[in-house]
Amino acid sequence: MALLLVLWVLAVLTVIVAEFCRTMRTEVGIAYNYKEMTQASYSARAGVQMALLQIIRTIAAPSAALTGDSPGEASKIDWRLNTDIPATGPYEGRITIRIDNEGGKVNINLADHMLLRLAVSGLDLTEDEESVIVDSIMDWRDRDGTRRLNGAENEYYRSLATPYVCKNDDFDSISELLLVRGVTSEIFFGKLSERVTVYPSRKTAEKKLGLKPGSTKIAGGFDFNKINVNAAPPDLLLALPEFDEDMVKAIIAYRQEKDLGASNELVSLIGPKAYLPSRSYLDFKLSPYYKVTAFGEIGEGRVKQGVSAVVRVDLKSKEKYYTVQWNANVDDPGRMG
Repeated sequence: MALLLVLWVLAVLTVIVAEFCRTMRTEVGIAYNYKEMTQASYSARAGVQMALLQIIRTIAAPSAALTGDSPGEASKIDWRLNTDIPATGPYEGRITIRIDNEGGKVNINLADHMLLRLAVSGLDLTEDEESVIVDSIMDWRDRDGTRRLNGAENEYYRSLATPYVCKNDDFDSISELLLVRGVTSEIFFGKLSERVTVYPSRKTAEKKLGLKPGSTKIAGGFDFNKINVNAAPPDLLLALPEFDEDMVKAIIAYRQEKDLGASNELVSLIGPKAYLPSRSYLDFKLSPYYKVTAFGEIGEGRVKQGVSAVVRVDLKSKEKYYTVQWNANVDDPGRMG
């Protein structure tokens, strides 16, 4: 009986020890993964700060290219806007960064009827559906309760199954478009969300950027009734009058090497027939708003964490820039852009 009792105790202890070892292995694995995720996250944050430094340096000295002026590893990077930047990072890690200028998107707070119409072009909508969305956007952001011909005010929104009121103020987020008459989730998540921005609002533009009432240009010369041809996404370029896929591919290929700086360079790529009806939409100036996206990668892609920030650059301020949006958990789309 004593022998059997000892054997049972040994069996129970063996099970306990085995479970303890399994639990410890699991906790060690969790701790290791957490360590790598933390490393990747802070690598991404470092990437954002590296990009912001280069943006500020370039604006402060426009004659200097975004290359070669930085000490150490950063001097080897081609710090181009609106294109993929070569990866950098510490040993056993990698940081992938992309810098985009918000001037390549349609500002739904400040754009006029014509540019808003461009934002919804090429989305497989009828002319009437486009008119409803454009007029409803303008009704949503204006300060009055007067409905445009194809727009919507409180009367429409209060009649919905889940009623709400028309904001009659600036858009704070592009997701507000889902509340606007005519904008479905298919339209928004299909292509529209990639074409538009809310930065800056009219209030911020007038208070911080020198925008005068009735004007569309800020102190730096950027016009919110135009889009920057160097920063515009391919899909928005394709929506321009007379533009086709070959023209857009030519522009994208050119932008891989350098930015378009003048109208004659653009005409040489697309020809005068496409340039003339589209020139009123296009500009070469940059918005003071930039979006920086960075991914920190550990162990050849084993762990990857992404961070993005939208900032307003202001060299006259002490901080030099203001963060207006921060996303600490960005999904990896496989390839940024």
